[in-house]
Amino acid sequence: MNGQTVTDKLVEIHNAQTTVDVLNDLLGLDKAAISALVSKRVQVNNEVANHPHAQVAQVGDIYMLGLLGVLNALHGKSGKRITAVYSDGDSAEPNIVRFELWDEKYFNMAENVEKENGEEEVE
Repeated sequence: MNGQTVTDKLVEIHNAQTTVDVLNDLLGLDKAAISALVSKRVQVNNEVANHPHAQVAQVGDIYMLGLLGVLNALHGKSGKRITAVYSDGDSAEPNIVRFELWDEKYFNMAENVEKENGEEEVE
C-alpha cells in the first residue's frame, strides 16, 4: 500500500462527512435502534486504549470503546470527530437527535474546559 496504513487508505476512500450522512440516514429510519447501538460500550485492553486514533473513554481503571470510537479511529487523520447529539428528554433510553462532524481543534478546546471543571471525557 505504498507505506500507507489501512486507516490512511479508508480516509481517502470514505470521508468523515459521508459517515455522518449515513449515520443520520440510518437514524431517520430507526432512531431507537441506532441510538441504542451507538450508546453501547465494550471493555477494551490497553493496546486498543492507546491506539492513536480510537476514541476511548476511561472509567476508573477500565477502558471503554463504542461505535463512534471505532468510526473516529477510521477518520483519525482527517482532524474531524464524529459526535452524537442527544436530546435532553427524560427517557431512560438514549435518544440521539443527530450526528455531527466537529473539527478536532474545537473538540480539544471543549475537552480542556471539561478537565478544568473536573469533568471526565466521554465519547
